[in-house]
Amino acid sequence: MALDEFVEITRAVRALLASARPLVPADLRGADVDPAGVPDVVVDPSLATRADTAAGLLDQLGADLASADPAVLRAALTLAAGIGVAGAYAGPAATDETVLARTRTVRTEVASRLAALNALTTEAGADPEQIRDHHVARLRAVFGANFRVLPRFTLGRPAELSTALAGSTAVQGGNRHAVVDWLADAALVRPGVQRLDTVRRYTGAVRPEQVATLRVAQLPYQSDDRWLALKLAGKRPDTSRLSVVVDAPAGFDPAMQVCGLVVDEWVEVLPDEVQTTGLAFHAESPGQAAPQAILLAVPADNAPTWTRDALERTLVETLELAPMRAVDVATLGEVGQFLPALYFPMNVDGATGATDFTRTVSAG
Repeated sequence: MALDEFVEITRAVRALLASARPLVPADLRGADVDPAGVPDVVVDPSLATRADTAAGLLDQLGADLASADPAVLRAALTLAAGIGVAGAYAGPAATDETVLARTRTVRTEVASRLAALNALTTEAGADPEQIRDHHVARLRAVFGANFRVLPRFTLGRPAELSTALAGSTAVQGGNRHAVVDWLADAALVRPGVQRLDTVRRYTGAVRPEQVATLRVAQLPYQSDDRWLALKLAGKRPDTSRLSVVVDAPAGFDPAMQVCGLVVDEWVEVLPDEVQTTGLAFHAESPGQAAPQAILLAVPADNAPTWTRDALERTLVETLELAPMRAVDVATLGEVGQFLPALYFPMNVDGATGATDFTRTVSAG
């Protein structure tokens, strides 16, 4: 493997680990499980033992770096490189002078880590979360601030997860590679999935036999269930589902203590197959207002129907008189409380056309 390839692979692995978070029991809680019964905080008694072991290792490293024996210093520098001290490793061809020069630099970094470790002398009370954080802080004091600590825990319903993982191919509609296609598609829009997909591709290029088979578990488990990432073949599920894509070795046993990393997570709502939609357009408000006048006209010759010429003359006369008769609100003044109104001609002598409403009133 070329050096630039190795550097790129380690960069991808580092990016994946740095962005992921430790797995907790709540991450594998099905929708049918009461959240109150599944803790979000892992109580791992082994954390204290692991932190004590790491602290002893750092103490011994500090003592070895004070040695004058080049062989002891070479071994100490190799150990320092193993716990994440940058630039500590001295290759077999390094001279004693090079070893001594690197020892002085590494000794300063190790002394700084020992000081940070010794500052964490007492546990913070009896709260499980505080105890966990205390020992995680001790481990990070030894291995560096970006060190990922994975607490171990026991699942509440391991048999269900085992059964669900065993049915991974069935839940994918009989195509065990469907999850691989899904991973490639999700990697286009999900940064966490993209980082996992990149590491898997790099692993496949250099060590194809070490690429774990992706498996799908959907909880709560149902034998006839279908993975929700696929197109629905029948009815929609009537309850929520927890869909988990597991990248783990073939010997993974949920019945044992487990630990892991969550590289990405999100909540989705299944879209309806048919949806009534609409379009909205922005338009300027109309510059004209609704009409405030109505033209009421009847044929002048008592004809039963309008003729085209009579209608045209009526409209033309109305348009010609409108500019002379039209008034605005300011012109109306006090009579504005009576207007608008209808105007009817009145001639009691009957010498000309008139409107007589008394004729429309029935006698008695």
